[in-house]
Amino acid sequence: ALSMKGTFPRGERLYQFANVVVSPDGRRIVFAAVDTLGERALWVRRFDARVSTRIPGTEGANNPFWSPDSKKIAFIDKTMRIKVYDLTTNQTTDVDKGLRMMHGGLEGWTCSWSPDSRWLAYASNESGQNEIFVRPFPNTGDSRWQVSTGGGFMPRWAPDGKALYFIEPGSGQLMVVSVTTNPTFAAGQTRTL
Repeated sequence: ALSMKGTFPRGERLYQFANVVVSPDGRRIVFAAVDTLGERALWVRRFDARVSTRIPGTEGANNPFWSPDSKKIAFIDKTMRIKVYDLTTNQTTDVDKGLRMMHGGLEGWTCSWSPDSRWLAYASNESGQNEIFVRPFPNTGDSRWQVSTGGGFMPRWAPDGKALYFIEPGSGQLMVVSVTTNPTFAAGQTRTL
């Protein structure tokens, strides 16, 4: 069994652990916790070490999501911006502008990495309704594509990366859209499953 006991920076104690997520390669966990100053942030810990390290730039962060290659973590920061922390470069990148406060808070916010860890699908409610968008990573300055037309949440990539699934909020129906990602992103017609 995994114990959250371990070593933290000198004088640091963590409280209110939440959103504990194991990396796809099974070597690390990421979690949200509140430090002794009352600040929520994301922390990462290797299973072969007893040291947890605070991820810089994640103050107020919630809902971490690992990329399939276990090298990146997507999350929402305290200003409601979608960001990605890259463990290989130790850089945090803005993915999309802020979200409006969602009904019930951010507990239900999700995103999904493409199987090759190059594309991020997520729900954004900037129009007043959750819609599903896809954006490349790390080239976040490139275009983003809206793939839902009647709203959407809980996006998930197909294991082969050739389709994106999501729930349509009004009907509760499972939707699917076929996609291609090479050389660029393109989405087909959205249909009900």
